[in-house]
Amino acid sequence: MIFSNADQVIRDSIKDTKYLFETLRQKQINKHLDYYTNSETDKYIRKYFKAKSFQEVPSIMLNITSRFINKMARIYRIGATRTVNEQYDGLTKYKNIKLKHIERMAKLLGTISCRIVYNEQKEIFDYNPIYYYNAFFNENDPMTPVAITYPIHNLVHDVSMGKNMPYAYWDSNKMVVFNSSGKVIREMHHEYGILPFAFIHREPQIDQHFVEGASDIISCNETINILSSELALGGRFQVFGQPVATGVHADTNIVRAGTDEVILLPDGATFDIVSPKGDLRGLIEIIKMMIETCATNNHLSVSFSRSGGEVDSGIALIIKDLERKEDYMDYVDLWMMYENQIYDIESSIAFANGIRLPDSMGIDFNEPEYPRSTQDEIMFNQFMLDNNLTSYSKLLHNYNKDLKVDDASNVIQENIMENNQIRKQLNAEQSQSILSRLRQQNQEIE
Repeated sequence: MIFSNADQVIRDSIKDTKYLFETLRQKQINKHLDYYTNSETDKYIRKYFKAKSFQEVPSIMLNITSRFINKMARIYRIGATRTVNEQYDGLTKYKNIKLKHIERMAKLLGTISCRIVYNEQKEIFDYNPIYYYNAFFNENDPMTPVAITYPIHNLVHDVSMGKNMPYAYWDSNKMVVFNSSGKVIREMHHEYGILPFAFIHREPQIDQHFVEGASDIISCNETINILSSELALGGRFQVFGQPVATGVHADTNIVRAGTDEVILLPDGATFDIVSPKGDLRGLIEIIKMMIETCATNNHLSVSFSRSGGEVDSGIALIIKDLERKEDYMDYVDLWMMYENQIYDIESSIAFANGIRLPDSMGIDFNEPEYPRSTQDEIMFNQFMLDNNLTSYSKLLHNYNKDLKVDDASNVIQENIMENNQIRKQLNAEQSQSILSRLRQQNQEIE
């Protein structure tokens, strides 16, 4: 009996600890998303302002989070090129757009789940991000989930669900929808043979499945919102000042009106308007310093009110951005692994729907290019053509991504034919002009 009670206590303790951990993680995820979307972030700083004087100005809600996160997410800035077949290209026409958002959310939250879905009507794959989920693991692998549950969020203005918000359970064999009371709403067995979720991490895992998100950026954003609100309050006090009277009894009513009114004071009393002695410029410098420090820690650079001067060349930008470029190359290897994991899931889902995909996929991330002068661009393209490192059609495709390589080749052939016809016409017109001038000269001589 003692052992039974001990087992129950242990189970309850573990259950309570897990519940507390998951509740804190869910609150953190909500806070990160609020700061990214700049949605009602004043609720996070209200507790720091208890004085009534801070109600005289609105809370300042600056948003550096989305700018930092979007700059840090560079893998899908200009997309990726996958080499499989034409059928796969049609199935994944929106993949780059979806994965761009998923990469940003991974940078923000640390770890998210991506559900790969096959839309039978449109015959395309879709990629749905799951920001918050509970993971279940095999004892032999505490890093990779074998099943997950997550809340199925309804629309913000849809209150019909109330407390009976539905949840989903997925493993490698089935999907179950249940409500908050644990009642099963529906159950479906799938034939994927694999958990149709890819788990994307901001950084490689260390000692657990979940990876820490952009907490430093969120903390910096929260701090500068506090300091900016204080700056606005200090600015208002310095503009209007604080009325101060001396030598007057507390119950004396002093009426202050416009500039054409006279204020009557008792003998020996004084009335003045005093401005605070705070250093507002110093506060602005502190805010700048915090933003610059946070940016530097995340391989970003920030400039304030930069005007005039020469524009940096491409080489200068590469040298200036060298550390960030190295950081980008590290993430290329990480996302190469995620792309292959996603492709394995796509292949299993496609096979269950009667589609056979090749066993492997080629992937090439389109690296952001630094600006070059027109002359440097011409020389570079000519070098690539002279050494057979590219072709005219591929070169045109690089400048016009809407054209496929085959379409670009057809456009070039059409341009060659049109240009040759124009040259022939110009040559004929030029020959006629020369003959006409010769005849005219001969007539003048005669």
